[in-house]
Amino acid sequence: MARWNKSDKARIEQRRLNVEQLSARGLGLWEIVNSLEELGIVNTKNGKPYSIATISRDLEEIETRWREMAVEERDIHKAQQLKELRSARRSAWKDRDYSEVRRNLETEMKLLGTESPNRLELAGVKDAPLVVVSWDENTNDAD
Repeated sequence: MARWNKSDKARIEQRRLNVEQLSARGLGLWEIVNSLEELGIVNTKNGKPYSIATISRDLEEIETRWREMAVEERDIHKAQQLKELRSARRSAWKDRDYSEVRRNLETEMKLLGTESPNRLELAGVKDAPLVVVSWDENTNDAD
């Protein structure tokens, strides 16, 4: 297994930054390889352009980072929304605006995914077509 020193890691990160920028502009794998070569960004160990395999691995790593960052940003955004909802609910309690408290709780349940699921029942008689009934357990109403 190859051992990487700090300068190798820095060079890899710089290459990945370049690959990321080119990918963000809509360039495909081959276009990125060619663009890097045109920009003079080549493998410093042999002076040749980076291989398709290397750039492909870079793109996989970049995609993984993007996904992780998207999840993290979504979680941060969700936490901010939750904080705002709870602040609004505190104000509604103080104002004795119970309908607003209820709406706020419903919104929070949707945000957190803690609301009760609706139940679907399928019913049919012999050769008759099935009738789909959506049942809301919270209100005991059928749609």
